[in-house]
Amino acid sequence: MSPFFAILFSLVLLKERANVWQYLSVLAAFGGAMLIIKPGFSADTFPAVIGLLGGMSAGAAYTFVRALSKRNEKSARIVFFFSAFSILTSLPFVIADFHPMTFAQFMCLMGAGAAATAVNAALRKQGSPYVWGAKGPDRFDCSGLVQWSYEQAGVSLPASTRSQVSVGRKVSESDLRPGDVIFYYGSASHDAIYIGGGKVVHAPTEGQTVTTEEMDYMGDINTIRRFG
Repeated sequence: MSPFFAILFSLVLLKERANVWQYLSVLAAFGGAMLIIKPGFSADTFPAVIGLLGGMSAGAAYTFVRALSKRNEKSARIVFFFSAFSILTSLPFVIADFHPMTFAQFMCLMGAGAAATAVNAALRKQGSPYVWGAKGPDRFDCSGLVQWSYEQAGVSLPASTRSQVSVGRKVSESDLRPGDVIFYYGSASHDAIYIGGGKVVHAPTEGQTVTTEEMDYMGDINTIRRFG
């Protein structure tokens, strides 16, 4: 449910607009969730309500992180306070019913943090000029922005799109999450970082600057890779 609430909060707080297909997709997902949850007033629906509130909170948190990034807050500071708040509020429940994480769960948690840091790092660079072959911190080409942004999260990536497209793991468009890197065109010659709400941040081409676009505006999607 978090993508539904992220789009809703982005509409209200960030004044962003989704396209018709995105609205229809989110409404279909919401309707499907309601069929599964089957709203009612019995005690059996309590876990579903908690899940719904959790999705709402996640959508709100992501929206506020993006809002702070637009005010040039440092991504490390945002992640620190967001993580500290999450830890403090969940700590009593963790202590009361502690179960150690598996290695796979731990890696998923670390990957989510890296993706959020990379997204915020890239968004802070909006307005930086495109220069072919530039890898930051003030000028970028498309792969340079991806490489530099993930470097801020402690993830080392190759320098070119042709090298980046062969690392990480492939994910489907239906499983797209903020931080995933989308490669475009048959030759995978351009890439961009997905930021949520159907948008990407990227370094377009000569004479332009780092900016956000609708993910479908770029052209045909070659593949999507997850590096976190």
